[in-house]
Amino acid sequence: MKNIKYILLFLLLFSCKEKQSDLTLSQPEIEINSTKDSLININYTQIPINCEGKQFAPTNCENKEKSFFCKFTLDNNKSSVEFNYKSKIFIHSFTETPFELGFNSYLFENKSNMILILDSFLEYGHTFYVYQLDNDKDIVKFIGSKNFDAKIDKNEIELKYNFDISENDETLILKLGSGYDEMNFNLSNSSVLPIKDINLSNVDSKIESKWIGIYKGSFLQFKEEYNDPRSWATVYINLNKDSLTYELHSLKEENSILEIIDRETNSLTLKMENGNTLKISNNNNSGKYTLEGSQIAILIDKKSILDLTKE
Repeated sequence: MKNIKYILLFLLLFSCKEKQSDLTLSQPEIEINSTKDSLININYTQIPINCEGKQFAPTNCENKEKSFFCKFTLDNNKSSVEFNYKSKIFIHSFTETPFELGFNSYLFENKSNMILILDSFLEYGHTFYVYQLDNDKDIVKFIGSKNFDAKIDKNEIELKYNFDISENDETLILKLGSGYDEMNFNLSNSSVLPIKDINLSNVDSKIESKWIGIYKGSFLQFKEEYNDPRSWATVYINLNKDSLTYELHSLKEENSILEIIDRETNSLTLKMENGNTLKISNNNNSGKYTLEGSQIAILIDKKSILDLTKE
């Protein structure tokens, strides 16, 4: 009898295990993710930006290698920033003068976009104006602005900040380092800047009659050889209705075709084939002309403005 009981108990346990096994096999497979998929983080790298004009009050900034050029207009009533990008001029106009106390410019890039930050000085802090140059869509966008108070150390010196910029989903993340709060900009709320009502192709082919002429300016290349005519160099800017050209007569000859990239009442800004700029100014319509720009800064050591005569 005992043997029969053991046999019956064994058969009962075996039957339960079979049912449990069938139940387990019949369960549908469930894929469990222990962590959520992380968002793609895109980092930006700072690149050089060269500016002309007074310190903390430049007239324009550029990076020739990246074909980046922007111009600043500052006056008593309003300010504006113009971007010469993809053969179009995008403009951001302000009803106030946000840069009147001075500003710095910083340029960053990733594989498809560039970011420009204008760091405007306030009495007790800063305002960042942030722009994005979209290489895929050939547009310039204003992402937004943010104010922050300056952080002061025990010696009453402002804490320096270092930019760390990344893009995560629809957010541009701006980190400044120890002591400063992180800044987040919602990219979906950015606005495309309007295009200035100027056709660059027409600007390049037309020149006002008041600018037509030959402009000439000389400078000393080697001060120790003042009496040697070879130590002098002369720049010629020839502007007429048919052509705009630049020539350098010196130990090393240079020449280039020019194009107009900006014009104001008393100045004309030209770009050379190598990307360098030349700005001719008529000082208060007095008949006296000066020449400045990135090309002049290269030619003349410790001097950025060259006096011109017009023929």
